[in-house]
Amino acid sequence: AVDHTFPLRSLLVSAEAFARAPVVRGEALEWNVAAGARYQMAPRWAVDAGLGRHPTGDDRGWYLTAGGAYSLG
Repeated sequence: AVDHTFPLRSLLVSAEAFARAPVVRGEALEWNVAAGARYQMAPRWAVDAGLGRHPTGDDRGWYLTAGGAYSLG
């Protein structure tokens, strides 16, 4: 994984790639790749989104993530 911060813009972007070993011996590795961003809207509020792909394995396809965080403390 790699990430890059844009401090004066309150933005973090990241990308990752990883391989998952199968449980059954003899099956091929399953690769996953993804990228995303997190934006700090206010000192207590942040939103994030990401997009990923499973290019190998039985469950090939795309996935999308979105979320937010609000600090109460």
